Amino acid sequence: AADGSEGGEIDEEASALAGKVDASLDEYTGLIDWKNNPEVQREIRRDVKRVLREAGRGYTQGELDKLSRQIVEIAKRRTREQGR
Repeated sequence: AADGSEGGEIDEEASALAGKVDASLDEYTGLIDWKNNPEVQREIRRDVKRVLREAGRGYTQGELDKLSRQIVEIAKRRTREQGR
């Protein structure tokens, strides 16, 4: 399948990676006004890149930059939807 799964099965490695990324976000998303604080967002991106590098999937620096920015935007939307 285009999403990397076969026959609807969840990619366990990707699922574990998503869990690690989510855990790295938890430290910051509880902070008041993190969504409007560029310094906190920079720290989040740094930590997300570290988690992605440690996963050993061979992301380029450009891919890490793009993914970390996308993850921060998703986290912003998710916390907004949760009323945080």
